[in-house]
Amino acid sequence: MCFLIKKNLELTKLTERAEIIHGDVFWALNVLYKKGVKFDFIYLDPPYSFSLLKPVLEAILDLSLLRPGGEVILEQNYNKEHVGSFLQNELSIELILQRKYGNTLLSFGKPK
Repeated sequence: MCFLIKKNLELTKLTERAEIIHGDVFWALNVLYKKGVKFDFIYLDPPYSFSLLKPVLEAILDLSLLRPGGEVILEQNYNKEHVGSFLQNELSIELILQRKYGNTLLSFGKPK
């Protein structure tokens, strides 16, 4: 996967503006924390299972990886049972917007 990312960065001439961090998600989040990196947006894309989503989102919040006003964007398979509930009920994140695209649900949230 890193090979494809590197290739796409080269094709788009964005290599100098990017850093590829290859490793476990929790290790990578800690690397970003230690570097003092803050984000306006953090996009979480599959294959995050529900068992992994909560600890990853908790780590993002605990490590304060979002700038003030920053948002998390969560991509999930659309499932009527959990639409709107995961971000609000499981974590200290306020759901601000959701959009459904076919079988995909995008949820936008900000820390409370």
